Amino acid sequence: MRKWKRRKSDWKEYEDWKQKIGAENMPDTFDKFQEIKYNRRNQAEFELLRHYQYARGAGDISALVGFKLYKQGKQRLESRFIGQTTVSGTEVKSVSNHFLDRYFGTIYRKSSRDPKHEGVSIEELEEVFYKGQSCGIKIDKKGRKSQKIFLKGVCDVTINPETGELIQCNKTSE
Repeated sequence: MRKWKRRKSDWKEYEDWKQKIGAENMPDTFDKFQEIKYNRRNQAEFELLRHYQYARGAGDISALVGFKLYKQGKQRLESRFIGQTTVSGTEVKSVSNHFLDRYFGTIYRKSSRDPKHEGVSIEELEEVFYKGQSCGIKIDKKGRKSQKIFLKGVCDVTINPETGELIQCNKTSE
């Protein structure tokens, strides 16, 4: 019923996203798009697609990263790191979409003030997780906790020590 009631607005969204991220990164048909959007079993995939189109539009990831590769990257990070314990003693329980964006990186910049973010490899992340140094826990204005783990010349990783969510990663220089 929801699919039928929202058919017109969903069609606009489907066409808009196809323009933004390319038809090759979208479900093959409008019906498949609605199936992903409204089927609870596909909720995680739809949220990932939603974030992918946002990240592409914001320049947080390169257009060279198609949705299929983006989805594989998320699966690869989750299978490799969830359940692992970092050098700081925090067990990884989830991977944020922002972390995924930084894993891939981008060479695109909206303006000269915007940084470009070079991606990091699984091997670099593993090196930091197991050989890096951890900093103290910080609390932001919203009360969210984070802890940085770094290895000079490799990259740094930020994790929420309470929830175990990987927040972001950044390539570092010597």
